[in-house]
Amino acid sequence: MDWKEFIEGESWRHGLSKEQMETLLETLCSSTDAHTSQQKIADKFNISVPTVKQRMGEVYKGFERTFPELGKQKGAGKLRLLYKKLRENYSQISQPVVTPQPSNSSPYPEEFISLIKNNNKTFCGRRFVFEAFEQFISTNEKGYFVLVGYAGMGKTSLVAKYVYDHPEVISYFFTRDYQNKPEQFLNCIRRQLIDRYDLDNSEEDNLPALLSKITNNTKFSGRLVIVVDDLDEVDQGKVGGRNILYLPKTLPDGVYFFLTRQPSNLKTDYYNLNKDYLNTDLGTPVYQFNLTDQRHIELHYKDMTDYLSYPNAQQNQLNSKINHWMKNHNISRETIIERIAKKSENNFRCLNYLIQDILDDFYQEPIFNKLTPALSRYYQTHWEGMEIQEHEHKLRRQVLLYILVYKKGCQIPIDQLDVIAGEEKCDIEDVLRDWLKYLRQETKFGKNYYTIYHSNFIEFIQSQNTMESNRPIFQTINQRIKEYLRSP
Repeated sequence: MDWKEFIEGESWRHGLSKEQMETLLETLCSSTDAHTSQQKIADKFNISVPTVKQRMGEVYKGFERTFPELGKQKGAGKLRLLYKKLRENYSQISQPVVTPQPSNSSPYPEEFISLIKNNNKTFCGRRFVFEAFEQFISTNEKGYFVLVGYAGMGKTSLVAKYVYDHPEVISYFFTRDYQNKPEQFLNCIRRQLIDRYDLDNSEEDNLPALLSKITNNTKFSGRLVIVVDDLDEVDQGKVGGRNILYLPKTLPDGVYFFLTRQPSNLKTDYYNLNKDYLNTDLGTPVYQFNLTDQRHIELHYKDMTDYLSYPNAQQNQLNSKINHWMKNHNISRETIIERIAKKSENNFRCLNYLIQDILDDFYQEPIFNKLTPALSRYYQTHWEGMEIQEHEHKLRRQVLLYILVYKKGCQIPIDQLDVIAGEEKCDIEDVLRDWLKYLRQETKFGKNYYTIYHSNFIEFIQSQNTMESNRPIFQTINQRIKEYLRSP
């Protein structure tokens, strides 16, 4: 890896935009300390010197997570310090590869190590989330920070990136191949903590006892972060008023949990689908950072468009395809990228499937109005997870799903679902609870609605033979819906 490639990789890793990365590259293009002047950079990019300064200010801000010393420097000292730190890191990775330690020297399971490395390869952006977590730590002596977002929004990649950048962090990922019971979680976390802090006589300790020992341990630096990804995968049975994973209600000072989960959606008088997953005592705060909030969706969308220009082999192929479309269809790059991001519905997983099909020439022109094979395979797993055809009460599920996607959704309020379906409220609640990860709440004219969380998934559902509207049971449902919509 040469110096330029290293700087590109570090720029994306720290969430810099394409313009910020180019400015940094131009500034550090020299192999010596003689950095390019701001005036020359401004002339090259046809921008003003204040714009160069603004970009470099964002560059320093992005690298402060890794090099906190940057925040204390002023003026030209910032650039010299950043250059020095980057050169040190580049020298380390340029050294001959040393013999790795045996795998059993790491407290992480192999599944975690592989997941963390794979998710870090193409990660970019989400700086606003990391900043929010650091702000939470700086303003609270302890607590739980909960990152909330739908499946595919990049929660796992985000916390994997955090663990990659902060190897002192304790972590747990509910991978497909790994275990999801509270006792299995405790065993893994306990092993990491014992190894990290050289704890004696702790093999049977519960989590509160372990945390108490650590905060009184000479190796404790004053800050311990424990990352737990995807709480929705926990198999705990009946919680009975206890926290999910039996997480402590009270944390010692200096202990922070970084958790991720999907939205639990809404509370209504009819269906309360929120799980009481985390209750704490006074003095141990819980802060939810929701990626689905409008202010965060806009930042998330920008990260997706930046991701489409990420410097790797796949994105290089995509850029070639985009250039071909620009030349042959008289359309701008910005318009094409906007269309790709819009089709992906603010979802990184869908974006990657869409890129895969674009590279496979599924689209002959930049009009993304058809459901692609890769996306269809992805939604097939959702379809199977909803048990539309296999469940013992499959007809109830088919009827409820038909109502939820009728005319693209949001036609029947939640408090009328049982009436239209001709089912008991408790039976409808059971199905909705099973489908929580696939649902999105919307409020219109003071009424609450559930709909399927992706319009692409709605398109997939409506294409299934099981959901054809000419079935007699659906004809009956159609009539009920029309009567309701006509009523005052």
